Amino acid sequence: MNSITAQRAADEAREQNSSSADVTFLNSATKSKVSHLAWLESEAIHIMREVAAECSNPVLLFSGGKDSIVLLRLAEKAFRPGKFPFPLMHIDTEHNFPEVIEFRDRLVGELGAHLIVASVQDSIDRGRVVEQTGPRASRNQLQT
Repeated sequence: MNSITAQRAADEAREQNSSSADVTFLNSATKSKVSHLAWLESEAIHIMREVAAECSNPVLLFSGGKDSIVLLRLAEKAFRPGKFPFPLMHIDTEHNFPEVIEFRDRLVGELGAHLIVASVQDSIDRGRVVEQTGPRASRNQLQT
């Protein structure tokens, strides 16, 4: 069982195991937060579908970090069981841990998504961007 299938199975099991007794412990503030979160999720899914329908060449940027993983999960909710209507794009700073790249590749493979990888070093070599130097230098800003 791959990690995505396992996560879905865990989500379904939690939903099935929650009893009405669990719900009685939710106070109105918690219910409000949950409903607000559900609204935010549905709004994000709506925007993703709108982008897929209206834009000619969208991509979903994917760094492998927590924010990217959440967006990828939202995209999965928006378009599954069909294929993603746009590719994922990773801008490689070449400063990632090998485990991040392995995770990225495994996740993309499990989803059957198309991955585009661009390189900050390639942009530096072509003169499109200038690498920062000094103790506070970072390649993160060069990913744009």
